[in-house]
Amino acid sequence: SSSLADVMSLLPGASTPDTRTLTLSQASSFSIRGGSSLGTAVIVDGTPMSNNANMQSMGAGQMPFAAASGEAAMATPTSGIDMRQISTDNIESVEVIRGIASVEYGDITSGAVIVNSKAGRSPLNIKLTMNPNLYQLSATHGVQLSEKAGALNYSADYSYSQYKPTEGYSHYERVNGQFGYTNTIGKWYTNTTASVGIYRDKSRPTPGDPNDYRNAMQKENRFRLNTKGTFNFNQGWFNSIKYAASFTYTDKNSFYEDQAANAEY
Repeated sequence: SSSLADVMSLLPGASTPDTRTLTLSQASSFSIRGGSSLGTAVIVDGTPMSNNANMQSMGAGQMPFAAASGEAAMATPTSGIDMRQISTDNIESVEVIRGIASVEYGDITSGAVIVNSKAGRSPLNIKLTMNPNLYQLSATHGVQLSEKAGALNYSADYSYSQYKPTEGYSHYERVNGQFGYTNTIGKWYTNTTASVGIYRDKSRPTPGDPNDYRNAMQKENRFRLNTKGTFNFNQGWFNSIKYAASFTYTDKNSFYEDQAANAEY
C-alpha cells in the first residue's frame, strides 16, 4: 500500500479504487456506506484532520476544461481529506467506525477512520517500491533513549507518481517526514509528534504537440504538531483521563490555464 486509500480498499464491501488513485495520480477522498466524505472524520493520533480552512472553491484539476479533457483531479477542497497524502509506512493501526461514532470523535455524520502512528522502539525499516506508475522510498526507525527518558520514533518517505508511464508531463510528488517522542512518567503516558508534508501536482503541455496548452500546478506545504496522553488513576469508577491537541499550518496554491476556441465553453 502506498497511501491510506489503498488500506480503505481492503474493507469488506468497499469498491475497488480507480487505478489513478492507487498510483497517487488522482486525489482521493473516502466515504462510508455511501455517505458524504465531508462527514467522515479522519483522525490521526487522536485529533481529526480538517479541510475546513481551504479557501479554494475547486482544485486545479477540477476546472471545466480539465474535466472535459479527462484530466485527473488534483484536489478535494469540497470533499474532505486527500487520502493519498497519508503514507502507510509509519502507521501502527487503522480502525474504521462504520456506524454512529461516540461523542468523543466530534460532530461526524458518516463514520470515522482512526489512524495511529508507530511509537516507541522499532527496528530500522527501509522500503523501495517500484511499478510502472509509482516510485516510492521510505524509512522508519524507533530508538529507546533509556528506561526513563522515553523513546524517539522517526520516519520519512518520498513518492513520485505519473499517470501514463509513456508521458512524464503530468506527475504527483509527495514528501512526508515525522518525528515522535513517547514516554511514561509515573501514571502519565505522553506521545508527541511533529510532521511536515510537501505535495506537488503538476501537469504541463506535451512537448511537440501544438494543440496541447494545458498547464496546471497545485502546491501544498503542511506542518502539524500533535500531542496526546493519558493519566491513569484507577480509583474505582474514575480510571483515566485522555487528552489530545494539535496545531496545523497549511499553505496551498493552485492554478490552471488552457486555450480554447470552442464556443461551448
